[in-house]
Amino acid sequence: MTRMTPVFDVMPALGRRNTRLACSERGMTLPVVLALVALLQLLALAQLDIATVALRSAVGLRDRVVAFYAADAALAVCARKLSDGALTARVWTGDDEPAYWRLFEAFDGDYAPAVRVAASWPGAAQAPQCLLEITQTGSDNPRYLLTARGVGASLGASAGTQAWMQAARVGTSGRWFWRSVAQAPR
Repeated sequence: MTRMTPVFDVMPALGRRNTRLACSERGMTLPVVLALVALLQLLALAQLDIATVALRSAVGLRDRVVAFYAADAALAVCARKLSDGALTARVWTGDDEPAYWRLFEAFDGDYAPAVRVAASWPGAAQAPQCLLEITQTGSDNPRYLLTARGVGASLGASAGTQAWMQAARVGTSGRWFWRSVAQAPR
């Protein structure tokens, strides 16, 4: 029968020489691992925050693009309706530029004179609308101001999800002589 020798008998110096070193390093693994895990968690939270901000930015951009193209389409449709004689104009009696479009009631009131150009609009909370105002009605060359509003996916009170466009024309058979993106009314 063979006798089994203990490991310390085979390597006596190894066990005794590293005992002091092992005692001084005992318990260091856990704090180092915990510190690394905490660092990785901070990095993960920072990346999650960056991804959330990027997602919000992308959604906001999508809303603004939808609103812009809705307003652009509403302007084109209403200009064609005016040329066909199918759009009624609101008479502006002031001497300055027509400003009824700046009022809340023009587009959102119960009896708003703004015309919806479609029943709905893809990706928008509300169909695009347009409002036609006319000045100098007694002259041979009346002036028209056509204002269109498009809305993004979230209507809310934010003007960032709304786009406003305007076009002007002098005379009944003239062409639209300017077109611009208007600042949202306040």
